[in-house]
Amino acid sequence: MKTAKKLVCLTLALGILGAAFTGCGGVASGTDITIDENGNIVASADKATIQVWSASDGEEAARMKDLTAEFNKKYAKYNVQAVYTQKPSSTYETTMKATLTGESAPDVFYASDEYYKQWATLGFMENLDPYIKSNCSEFNMEQEIAGMFENTVGRYLYDVKTTTATGPEAHYYALPKGSGATAIYYNKNAFATAGIKIVSVYEKDLEAFNNGGKDAAGNTKQSLGITTTVKAVGYDKENKIFNNRISMSWEECADLAAYVQARTSVDYGFLTSWWFNYGFSVGGSCIGYVPSDSETYNGGYYLFTLTDATVNYKVKEGETVTVNGTAYEGNEILSFNDKFYLTDELAAKCDVLPSQRQAFAEYLSLSAKKNESNMSGKAGITDTFKEIIPYKINGGISAYESALKSGSTDKLAVGEAKYRDITIRNKEVSPNPETFNSNGRAGYFISGKTAMIVEVRASVDDFRQIDDFDWDVAPMLTYRGQDKDGNEVSGIPAAHSGSACACVWSGSSVKNAAYLFVRFASGRDGQQILADAGTIVMNEKDLAQAHVDKEVAAGKKPANMQIFVDGAYYQTPGDWWFLSDGDWIDDWAQAVNQKVRNGKMTFPAFLTSSQYRNTFTTLQKYTKKK
Repeated sequence: MKTAKKLVCLTLALGILGAAFTGCGGVASGTDITIDENGNIVASADKATIQVWSASDGEEAARMKDLTAEFNKKYAKYNVQAVYTQKPSSTYETTMKATLTGESAPDVFYASDEYYKQWATLGFMENLDPYIKSNCSEFNMEQEIAGMFENTVGRYLYDVKTTTATGPEAHYYALPKGSGATAIYYNKNAFATAGIKIVSVYEKDLEAFNNGGKDAAGNTKQSLGITTTVKAVGYDKENKIFNNRISMSWEECADLAAYVQARTSVDYGFLTSWWFNYGFSVGGSCIGYVPSDSETYNGGYYLFTLTDATVNYKVKEGETVTVNGTAYEGNEILSFNDKFYLTDELAAKCDVLPSQRQAFAEYLSLSAKKNESNMSGKAGITDTFKEIIPYKINGGISAYESALKSGSTDKLAVGEAKYRDITIRNKEVSPNPETFNSNGRAGYFISGKTAMIVEVRASVDDFRQIDDFDWDVAPMLTYRGQDKDGNEVSGIPAAHSGSACACVWSGSSVKNAAYLFVRFASGRDGQQILADAGTIVMNEKDLAQAHVDKEVAAGKKPANMQIFVDGAYYQTPGDWWFLSDGDWIDDWAQAVNQKVRNGKMTFPAFLTSSQYRNTFTTLQKYTKKK
């Protein structure tokens, strides 16, 4: 290692100091680039070498190498060079954390959004705000960030002290590699065998299509042999028409999966390993924040709400309501805490949506065997419970909290607080984890064993290798159904997306040069290179749209890849991103995925298990005063 040698620190336009050091504890060599008083980059005196690590495979690994080569070509004038090292995906996070804890680590490293908050909190990542807001035009990235998908770049704005994304201490400790929007991949051959006709029409274009116009695939009703009116649904059960540009409802998806499963050689009609799409669409989640004046907490605490039995409320279009001091516009769903402070007058301005528990039970029912009782203890039933009106509970949110922790909320559904009885029946249209684990989730689709699968954008690279059948993608599900009075209601488009980010190691001796690489990779030039692997949705909205248009025009699969861009507007991180680490997830998720979903623990047993109850205790640590 070289002896540390301090360089001149130059003041940037916003009064932020840009320091540069040689590699006292880093793996980089040479001196860093600097910025002069006019905001210009001053080349390294003896070549700044940037070590870059990421986990990547196949086409994505090739694109990372191309990215590095293009960076080196563009910035050779500043005497910088990036050296890329591909790391195994299977052990990347464990290896990376151990490496970052030591004295020698890569100057630039990639991290999934699952580990972002934890690693930022541990101090592994440099605050990038001084660079993003720099007076150096080749550093400044404010305009580019303004043009990015909010749900992608926003997950990397973080205050390591308050664990929020708001306030003056919230900073970018990384920039996104892109996003991995989720979609429903489907086997077109299986659909054709089952007699399902496929159209590709947004709801806004249905009138023109029904009057003889073409859909996005260039087909007309006549060319497809459709004589009936195409409805504004994802799957028309009566006429066996599937529209890959309109979200299916929970019921439509289950009906389509059962129909194709019964009439083709696939083992199952549908496969999803994530409940997020179900819960998020009705405003549910697995944690809910409760503000508190208690001296024990920093402003409040989290409850484990995976099985929250209280109904949710979505403000009707054209209405506005203010609940518990929070203003909500039309089509916004009230937070977990605020719905306990509704009144009848305010609730009349809202649609009533299913509870998180109903959404989670619907998800569990997909793989539950039709005539077995190992899900609920009752033959053919996944779950049976009472939905509750939150603001009518005697004792309010405190009483509900106690009941939720006990695993039994039905006792609160008395008098006006009871909304309705819910029974979710087993559907047996999806494999359980033990069934598909030998192939792997994506492998189960590739081998033709499931007609539909929920997967992220990154799976496109693998699925493009399929020779045995044709495939395409469709949007994630959106809840549509009826409230207890028979009124038609709908949830919101909602699902999770994956994402990875590029970070500058806080111990790097060439931070300026390292940031230049991060900016290149997350900016317009680098994104063009990375997107060619087919594994990401590009960060900036206009680039993402242009890239999809180019890929579709070139005949690349999937033909309906527009769905990934649509998803990037509304999809948000999964539960692994919610808090500063995933300690609160491990126990209950293991119980659900290894026991409940495989029929080895009933749902009622889960609600009284230590894994369930201990989660409430574990959640307290995140907001407890030190």
